[in-house]
Amino acid sequence: MIEVWCGPSTRFMNPTWTLGIEFWATLLVYVVAFTAHAYRGRFFFYLAFIFFFWTIDYLGFLNLIPWNTPVAIGLVPHFLIGVAISDMENMVYRPLDKIRDLHWGWKIPLNTVLILIILIYGAIEGDSPDKCYTLYDDRCPEVIWYSLNGFLPLQFTKNLSTMAIILLALTSEGAQWVLKTAPIQFLGKVSYPLYLFHVLILHWAERDTYNYFLGEGIPADEAVIYIFLIWTPILFLLSWILEFIIDRPSKEFAGEFDR
Repeated sequence: MIEVWCGPSTRFMNPTWTLGIEFWATLLVYVVAFTAHAYRGRFFFYLAFIFFFWTIDYLGFLNLIPWNTPVAIGLVPHFLIGVAISDMENMVYRPLDKIRDLHWGWKIPLNTVLILIILIYGAIEGDSPDKCYTLYDDRCPEVIWYSLNGFLPLQFTKNLSTMAIILLALTSEGAQWVLKTAPIQFLGKVSYPLYLFHVLILHWAERDTYNYFLGEGIPADEAVIYIFLIWTPILFLLSWILEFIIDRPSKEFAGEFDR
């Protein structure tokens, strides 16, 4: 337990590496939220803090400094971005209202660009162009294109995609309608228990079932399909139960504690 909360730790179960980061970053968020809001120039503070971490991270990526930012520290800007966005949305004159009030002739191309950024940069894996090769041992052309021949690190592309998703969700009525639908609301509720719990099902029940199907002579591709159809509903059911008995009461308690 000490390892988990002082993390990042992966010894107990791989997904728990995030818990320590979230715990310590939450303390930072509280400090910022209870102090920065009293200052007019707080957004300069947000930007300075965020770009300080990003600059160190990027210089390490380019090998201009002899070390890279640890994972726990490299993720701090994401929490500060969340604070800044929440701050903007709770101001009397909300900056994002200017985008919300745009004419549809401007909103359609803007939302199209945001969706393209999400699709292009939101599905990237690996932290360098060397992570992707074609069958002929050439670097994947799309990776060379999106990373400007390796100049942009994975963290930049993920941040760009994430900000596009957030901006689209906050300013697009169409995106908000999708997010309010019952299936997406359900996925939002169970997503975190699902994230923490799914490894146990994948590494234990699904693997055992897969080996059983192979022993019965079922082709591997068919076995994977059967496993998906059998265990996915069970995984969602277990995640919903965990959300109901653990996650939801914990969040309600935290909300009462804050108030």
